[in-house]
Amino acid sequence: MKVAKQLSEISSCFDRAPLAPDDEKYHDLTAARGSDELQQLRLQIRDSDAAAGRFAKIVLCGYRGSGKTTELRRLGHELGDRFTPLYFPISNHVLRDCDILDLLVWLVENLIRQYSIERWPLDSNVVIAFTDWISRRSFDDVEVVKEEIRSESGTDLQAEYGFYWTTIQILNRIKSKMAASSTHRQNMRERLHSYTEEFVYHVNLLLDDARATLTRIDRKPDLVILQDNLDHMSHAAARRIFFDSADILKSLRVHHVATAPMALNVPPLHISNHFEHTFTLPLANLRDSTGKEGKAGVKGLLELIGKRADVKKTFESTSVLQDLATMSGGNPRDLMSLVNYAQRAARISGKRKIDRSSADVAMKRLSAYYEKLLIPHEVFYPLIFRIDQTKRGEFLANQDVSPDGVIAARNFASELLDSGAILTDTSECASYDVHPAVREIDDYKEFCAEQLRKEKTKKNASNAKVSTSKKPGRK
Repeated sequence: MKVAKQLSEISSCFDRAPLAPDDEKYHDLTAARGSDELQQLRLQIRDSDAAAGRFAKIVLCGYRGSGKTTELRRLGHELGDRFTPLYFPISNHVLRDCDILDLLVWLVENLIRQYSIERWPLDSNVVIAFTDWISRRSFDDVEVVKEEIRSESGTDLQAEYGFYWTTIQILNRIKSKMAASSTHRQNMRERLHSYTEEFVYHVNLLLDDARATLTRIDRKPDLVILQDNLDHMSHAAARRIFFDSADILKSLRVHHVATAPMALNVPPLHISNHFEHTFTLPLANLRDSTGKEGKAGVKGLLELIGKRADVKKTFESTSVLQDLATMSGGNPRDLMSLVNYAQRAARISGKRKIDRSSADVAMKRLSAYYEKLLIPHEVFYPLIFRIDQTKRGEFLANQDVSPDGVIAARNFASELLDSGAILTDTSECASYDVHPAVREIDDYKEFCAEQLRKEKTKKNASNAKVSTSKKPGRK
């Protein structure tokens, strides 16, 4: 495995992209996270059994950059001894404004495409029945659409997908209509929503045959779909999928693991009310409940860096390394960014190692990134300050408990949690904290200082009033 021994090699070794299952740069952060959630998730899947009708329906929550994709890929690889895993990262056009039917169309299209690529022969009658059904429900003139598809024959893609070509093209046209404009998307959804139960019925017939096909070709028949990137959806779309349409997802006859936004598993939402088997991938734990340094968390992040770089040759001191780990807030992706920012700052200054000043530049740059996420500052800073002081989820601006105020507070909370600016655990008595990079934003520090001055002045005035009222001769 390549380990960076000089600064010019760090960029390639500290790529923020998720790791492949067999990548030697992987470092197990279980101890650093202080959580056995991933082990529990693995056991839950293995306790499921399609033949007995026990289909796993699992949701994995976590901050962006916490390592969900890397862990999901490794999970698929590990399950290969008993399951046939299919990893489907959802595409960006679906994420923009996702509905459960969009998700089903996308899932089926990916399933059929994957089976075609792998040369796993689905029952033609089942595929034709599904294609005819969804075509009739989606297009006014099905024959015209099919003729257009036939006129495209002879392409390399048709040769690649063979019998499945027509179905894939039909589904692609539906997806294109959904992506074209909000009007087209709404019209297509209205068509399909009128037949939601039939749609799910036909999807399940296809999933049944997908498992039967695996049995026919002597592969592991327990099919697992690992659906990634759903945590990138907007809060509104995520609620439609995981709350409003939870029963539809749970009715699919397939083992299904999906990522979800962190905000969905934080009070008062609790996605676990809809999906019993909900797990969270925590960040590295850099602070314990008393605010003291979480030694296991810091140690895990230092070991992660040590897997990718020769620390003695690339860092001036261990303290510089520790400061970068602390500034990451426990987020592996932020740590990758910090190391890369620092190595570039060092090289620009003609240095051979990352020193204190290079690390300071890196930390300022990460703070600038979070500062841009928190616009408008006059809205976000007061909320962040209150959370920073109380360590509680006090997201209500000016204590507005009206219905609109509560909805606005929840939207703010979701934005802050999904951005990573606010960090939390998922215990019953969830505590909250502010990302270290946010605390180092110059404008936020000035705001905090001003708020503390105001609070001190108010407290002094109150104490003076009490003292005056206690003087002799006064009632």
